[in-house]
Amino acid sequence: MKRIIFLFLGVLAFLPSYAQINMQDSTVQVVAYWEKGEKMSYVLTKSKYKINSTDSVLTQQIRYEVDVTVVDSTAKSYISEWVIHKPEVIVGQKETKNILSEVTSLKYRIKTNELGVFQELLNWKEIKKEKQNLITRLSKNYKDNPIIADLLKSMSKQISTKEGVMKMSEDIFHFYFFYGLVYKLGEQVESTSKVPFLFSDRALDSKCKLGVMEISPEDEYSILYYTEFVDPAQVREACNSMLNTLVKADVDMFKSSDNEMYVSEDSYILTLSSGIHESGWPLYWIYSKSLNVGTYHLYEEFTMEMKYDEEEKTEK
Repeated sequence: MKRIIFLFLGVLAFLPSYAQINMQDSTVQVVAYWEKGEKMSYVLTKSKYKINSTDSVLTQQIRYEVDVTVVDSTAKSYISEWVIHKPEVIVGQKETKNILSEVTSLKYRIKTNELGVFQELLNWKEIKKEKQNLITRLSKNYKDNPIIADLLKSMSKQISTKEGVMKMSEDIFHFYFFYGLVYKLGEQVESTSKVPFLFSDRALDSKCKLGVMEISPEDEYSILYYTEFVDPAQVREACNSMLNTLVKADVDMFKSSDNEMYVSEDSYILTLSSGIHESGWPLYWIYSKSLNVGTYHLYEEFTMEMKYDEEEKTEK
């Protein structure tokens, strides 16, 4: 990872840096020192794995390119324009590739405060319209496929509200997660939260840990982390409730020998880490979900990495 970070730092060499790192008290303050007109390009990758006791299988991987441009800057706020384009299915089923071929580019206008803390998705109505038009086109193509048709109906219902559009766009909001706070090396902030869960109609309780993993004043970046441990008892309850609705063939795939769902203390964990330069631009972030119940283990990873010159990569 350090080698990759050094490549990212080359992209930011021309930007001014600010005193976000204070080694006298081992703290770092994450603040956006962006300038109007600045633009950074990233690669966003979504990967899904199925894991068993002996190996892991990459079942899906989708890649996008992302351009982030600061289009307005005031004493109290920033407005950034995100353009997500060039979708590519690296690994996936034929249906996934066909669906993604219908996607062109999406544009998001995001407002933050002067520190970089997310405040508002300004053009959510435009995004809703674009996504609804896409769903309408896909519904015609997949009207004879009941699984995809039901999925599209569910998506259409979800984006009917501003909250639903925000939920479907949550991947990009990890970019802004760490802004506005001061972190001290060696200290960990603990709290509680609520986490949506696929097999439950209510959010589950989680215990959270937040802190700074590394401070590098020489290279002007810091690495921060956030971890959520979801209550295993609530995970067990939600999964067993779900299993009661499945046919026996599916149930057997999940149950242990005593006919009760085995759920370990670390059955569902969510993590987010990000390397942030002193200019306020993230070098990368990595968000992961790990679900491990019974013999069923899924791992999803979302990464966003700053693009760097391929020639520079070769030289390194």
